[in-house]
Amino acid sequence: MFYGPDTLENRIYRHILQCTESNIAQQRDRDFVVDDPGAILVVEIRRDNRANAEQEVAALIDDWKAHSTPSDWAYGSLPNSMFQEKNPGGFRDKTGLMLDKAAIMALAYLKLHKASGEARFLNAAEAIGQTLSKRQRPNGSWPFRVDPKTEKVIEEYSSSVIYAVMLFEELDAANGNHRYKKHRDLTWNWLLDGPIKTKEF
Repeated sequence: MFYGPDTLENRIYRHILQCTESNIAQQRDRDFVVDDPGAILVVEIRRDNRANAEQEVAALIDDWKAHSTPSDWAYGSLPNSMFQEKNPGGFRDKTGLMLDKAAIMALAYLKLHKASGEARFLNAAEAIGQTLSKRQRPNGSWPFRVDPKTEKVIEEYSSSVIYAVMLFEELDAANGNHRYKKHRDLTWNWLLDGPIKTKEF
């Protein structure tokens, strides 16, 4: 996957993806292990010897949120999955984005909400969860790569739905309800009856 130049922002983005995917970050800083993606953002900035690390993390996340897709688009409030030359998209994505990456980012927002207690991170994760639940197919899946404005499917198949399952579970836990349970169950059953049996990953 293309992450762009080796800048602080791209290193942070890599950490969000890698640490949320494993759900346990084996990332060491001196004599302690960080197991929270939100904290890893702070650690990475501190390694660059920047003051006010927490504020820089919040500002960076707010910038990502501000550059998400417009809320009135078919796939609204989703982060762009790739950037090339400071513009959304890439040689594969073009005008599209990858829906599994939106779920991964939402999980990172929830980690930051737990670490900071700030509602804006929960709200950002909730917005992504709402879009994914609305665009979920009857069988519980999603296309892999879509144009978020026109709904055009750019790339069809993806087995990478476990992040959506995790997101729906964690949103319900954070909100103290079962709003997303039917969406979680639908996706989980699709995964069990589909890719896990067919090995089409």
